[in-house]
Amino acid sequence: MSKQYMRVITICILFCFLGVSTALANSDLCLKCHRDVLNNATGEMVVHDPISQSRCKICHIPAETDATIPESVKQDHGGTGPSDKKWMEWLAESFVENTHQVALLPASVCDTELTIKLWYQNQQKQQSEILCPSFNSIPVELPPAVQPTISPLHLDHYHDKLFSRASLSWTTDVPCRCQLHYHFDDNKYVENADDFYTLKHNREIRNFDPANTKVSVQCADTFQQHTQGRFIPLSELTLRTVTPRNLQAHNTTSFSTKFKRIADLIEISVTTNQPAAISLGRVEQKKESLPIVRKPQGASELNNGLTSSHPTLSDEKQVNTTICFECHLSTVEIASHPINVLPPPGMTIPDEYPLLSNGRLTCMTCHQRHSSNNEARLIKAGKKELCTGCHTNY
Repeated sequence: MSKQYMRVITICILFCFLGVSTALANSDLCLKCHRDVLNNATGEMVVHDPISQSRCKICHIPAETDATIPESVKQDHGGTGPSDKKWMEWLAESFVENTHQVALLPASVCDTELTIKLWYQNQQKQQSEILCPSFNSIPVELPPAVQPTISPLHLDHYHDKLFSRASLSWTTDVPCRCQLHYHFDDNKYVENADDFYTLKHNREIRNFDPANTKVSVQCADTFQQHTQGRFIPLSELTLRTVTPRNLQAHNTTSFSTKFKRIADLIEISVTTNQPAAISLGRVEQKKESLPIVRKPQGASELNNGLTSSHPTLSDEKQVNTTICFECHLSTVEIASHPINVLPPPGMTIPDEYPLLSNGRLTCMTCHQRHSSNNEARLIKAGKKELCTGCHTNY
């Protein structure tokens, strides 16, 4: 065997060792307390990549310079990973595609860099950074003299094959956040507004009685002026024919932004050249550390001598939903099962399906975080069992 060949082999082994050492270094502190998590995960058939590669910081701790996403993860999911692994605070998110969207942000965003992520209708993606101007340089917007107006409701889709399901749409003359109210058999429900104020709106209602359901829309503009429409029987709405939209890819994707001041808040308008879902955030300045929870005497020696504060962990929504799309770029939120939404009226979510503290569904409602013996780390043995756990009339 030639010396040159041996040199190449040695270099390869060295790089592999360094890669493993770096991965372990990233998780050494975590494993001092949470060794059981790794041991349990490696004993199951389907293990989440960050767990198998000992990269706890990818999901749980604000990433540092050495906590980049492994190339194997990027390749497996058809993406390039985030360009900057800074800790991001998401200020407003919308999972509904629109071409004009408005958000109200705190004045603390002034003079800071904002990140805009766009998921376009044709599944193209775009991420950009913009600088929010200083507070005094942003023009002041005065409230309009009239309240916002709501167009007549349209029934775009309806079926009752497995369960009642209807899609309604409407428009407002100024950007608004809207709630769809509906009631039947003395039951009252509300489909809540998204984070963004828009001109075009749509909501879906499910599991209702079509014979006696009435619907109404309440909207509020950025000045919090409200308009409430009258309740209309669903049976009085005409089902209109919706022409399928052409999803041809645009050669370029572009957007523009505009800032205004409304009292002590900052209004940002985002206009895109094609419908897009949007997330708006900023690099978080500082998070308070969580104190360590002391274990009783007799605990594992691995936990002895820990005197520092626990590292800052991801917040509840970040670790259960937002962080997933940093690696799983081929999954489009609006094309998968709805997430960050409340269950439909009348549906009971079993206890084994985890929800956020506000009752909303997340990626981890259906998937195990670390590992599972089931396909795609599902919490149930099969897809049908998973669906029928909530959709009992399937």
